[in-house]
Amino acid sequence: MKQSPKSILGVTLLEIMLVLAIAAVVIMTSVKFYKGASASQQSGAYLEQVQTIITAADTLAQGASAYAAVTQAAVSANLGGSQYMGTQWGSFSFNTPANGATSYTITYPANVPTAIWTAVNAQLSANPRIVTITSAGFTYDSTK
Repeated sequence: MKQSPKSILGVTLLEIMLVLAIAAVVIMTSVKFYKGASASQQSGAYLEQVQTIITAADTLAQGASAYAAVTQAAVSANLGGSQYMGTQWGSFSFNTPANGATSYTITYPANVPTAIWTAVNAQLSANPRIVTITSAGFTYDSTK
């Protein structure tokens, strides 16, 4: 007895291709979502670290009533060690200008992804004491 093609059960090539296309869309969407969430988490952690450095510098300046005595070593010590000045992309640099009475500059590590420092700079721009913001870092002025 011969079977007709209609009575043969199975999956057609079209059905397999449809399932693979749906799976590909789901995978691409989940990868895009993961990358976005990861970048958001990294920029949040980076911003928190920047704010911690600002707080440490302000704490040190309160005792001296100026930033002239505030150095990178003093900020690192206030934070508990130099590892708190570092990120996965390198270390922050803390510089006090020659007059140093009211301001300082924090320089970002050189390898920070553009998306991270862009997000951080957008958040920092709301602080009126941060007067100069670039891709390399920012200047904080306590008189503002």
